[in-house]
Order: sequence, then structure tokens, then C-alpha cells
Amino acid sequence: MPRFELSVRRLRVLVAATVAAVLVGGCSAAVAGSASADRGSSAATAGPTAESAADDTAQALPPGATPGLDDFNDDDVPEPTCGTHDYGAGLVLRVLCDAAAFAQNPTEDTVLVPDSLFGQPNLELDLTGISGDAETARDAEGRKRVLLFISSDTLFETGSAALSDPARTNFDAIARLIASSWPGAPVEIRGHTDATGSPAANQRLSEQRAVASADYLGGHGLDRARITTAGLGSTVPIVLETNPDGSPNPAGQAINRRVEIVITAG
Repeated sequence: MPRFELSVRRLRVLVAATVAAVLVGGCSAAVAGSASADRGSSAATAGPTAESAADDTAQALPPGATPGLDDFNDDDVPEPTCGTHDYGAGLVLRVLCDAAAFAQNPTEDTVLVPDSLFGQPNLELDLTGISGDAETARDAEGRKRVLLFISSDTLFETGSAALSDPARTNFDAIARLIASSWPGAPVEIRGHTDATGSPAANQRLSEQRAVASADYLGGHGLDRARITTAGLGSTVPIVLETNPDGSPNPAGQAINRRVEIVITAG
């Protein structure tokens, strides 16, 4: 075979091999690029990360709000709190940002004072034998507090700190409730009066009523050593005691005359 024809044949083989190598390399690059694109697509559709979800939650909070600890309206999002309020005698509670949605007004003819304790959510408890209301709250450290409100008119005669028969019935039921639901929990008894009379007399009477209540509970199922007392006179009202025209509101005065039992539930 002539040397020229042999060279041409070799050239054709070389060109064919080169073309095949180029095609194979191009296909490999295309496959790799497609896999990389698929990985990128998967990452994009994997959803938000925990970090981005936390950012979304933070952005949803009102300015200055703190993430909540309790879901009161069953929407799977704990209600945020906006600051705290001092209710005297060391009771500092977190205030819900949307407190108005959970506030309860004792009667239609009374008006809550700003940051009233009745702005805390109602707590469903078995209050059989107890003439009062129950609420739940969180203190500044996040501990759960349970608050029981009992009208002083149910417990004492006017101007007196001597327990009435209805008082014993109420306190017996309260002792059973605390012992069964929060055994060993610290309890504080807080006495309150209305604003009639002198501040000094109101302060003294509120202290005496708190002590009388604690002594009875301490002798009927609870550990007296775990019960503290405080009298606040008329300094922490729940509702206004005057009507818009400035006249006295007897319903408001009656509501403010109360004994509060505060249980540190956790």
C-alpha cells in the first residue's frame, strides 16, 4: 500500500478518536452540571431553616415584646408579653401584649383600672365550694402563678378580721384544691380593702385579714410555714370605685374588697 494512503487512513482514525473523546467529555460535563442543578433545586425546595424560622418569629413579635410561654387561644403560638407590671408586695407579673383579648370584667357597671389583675387570662379550675375566680399568669422569671380571688364580703363582717362560717367553707375547699393540685407549693395571701376609710385603717385591716386567712389554711391541710402574707390596703384596686360623674360605685368597692391567694405553681 502506498505510504500516502496509509497516512491518510491513520489521519482519519486519529480524527475519529479525537471526536469521540470530545463527545464523551461533553456528555460527562453535562451530566455533572445537571446533578449539581438538581442538588441546588433540592436545597431551594427543602424549606426554611430553623434559623430563618426563628427570624420569622422574631419579626412577628410586636416591638419590645418577649416570646410567650402559654398558648391561650389554641393557635399553636404562645401569646407574647409586653413588659411587666408590679402589683405590690413583690408580685411582678408579665403583661400580655393583647391583654384586652383576655381581660374579664367582673360586672357590666364597673371599669377595670389600667393593668388590672383581671387582665390576666382566666383559668379553668374546679372551684366547687369556692366563691371566687381563678386566673393564671407568669412572673418576671417565667414561673407560673395561679391566682384565686375571694370577696372579703364572703369571708368577713364589715371592718372585721374574724372569719365567718362561709369563710371556713371557702378555705376548706381552697386547702383541698391546693393540696391536690400543687402539693408543697409556696402560697401568698394578699389582703385588699376598698378606698373608703383612712389609708392607715385600711392597711391594718388588710394585713389582719391576710393573717387570719393564712392561719386557717395552715391549720386545715396546708403547711403554715409555706404561707406568707401581705396587706395592701386600697393600693392595688381591680376596678374603678367611682362612676364617670365622680359618684361612688358600690359595685366597684365590693369587688376591690378581696383576698387573693397566689400559688407558685411552677
